[in-house]
Amino acid sequence: MNLMPSKGADLSDLLLQKGGAREITEFTSAWVPWFLQKKFTDSNWNYRLFEWDEILENDFYQNVAAVDPRGLLHGLMAFRLRSDHVRVDFVATAPFNFGRAGARKGVGSALLSHAVQLSIANGHKGKLLLASTPESESYYETHMFRRTGKQDDEGLPFFELPAGRPAEVFTATFPPIVSTSK
Repeated sequence: MNLMPSKGADLSDLLLQKGGAREITEFTSAWVPWFLQKKFTDSNWNYRLFEWDEILENDFYQNVAAVDPRGLLHGLMAFRLRSDHVRVDFVATAPFNFGRAGARKGVGSALLSHAVQLSIANGHKGKLLLASTPESESYYETHMFRRTGKQDDEGLPFFELPAGRPAEVFTATFPPIVSTSK
C-alpha cells in the first residue's frame, strides 16, 4: 500500500470555498478547453471530465472548490451528509493537475481528506462512501478504501473508507485543505 503523498505537493496556499458562478465560469473557460486540447493531442490521457457546470448548480449536493490565492480553480468536490457517513458524489482535480506531469499533486486527496473531516465533525468517525470510475479504482484500492460489493445506478463500484483508524491514517497522510475563504 503506497500512502506517500507526491513530492512537491505543497497545497498550503489553497483555499476552500463553496463552488458557484465563478467556478462554473472557470470550469467552462479553463478546464474544458484544456481537457479538449489534451484529449486530442495525447491518446493515452484518461482524465474524465464531469459536468461540473451542472453539478455546481444542483442543490442536491453540497460542494467545495479548492482555489489558489490568484483564484485559479484546482479541484472540486460534491458530496452529501448521510446518517452514518459522508457520500462523495464527485471529486476532481483540474485537468492541468492530473497525471504524472500535473502542476499540483494531491488536490483530490486533500479534498477527500476534507470529506473525512466533515464525517468526523458529524459523528461518523471519518467514514466515506463513493462510487469510482474505472480510471480511479486503483487509487482507492491502494489508499485504504475497500470495495463494498455494491454498485451505483450506472454500474460503478462503491468504495468505502472505513471509520476510525483508516480515516485517521488517510488524513494524516493527506492533510485536508484547512483554510477557508468567503
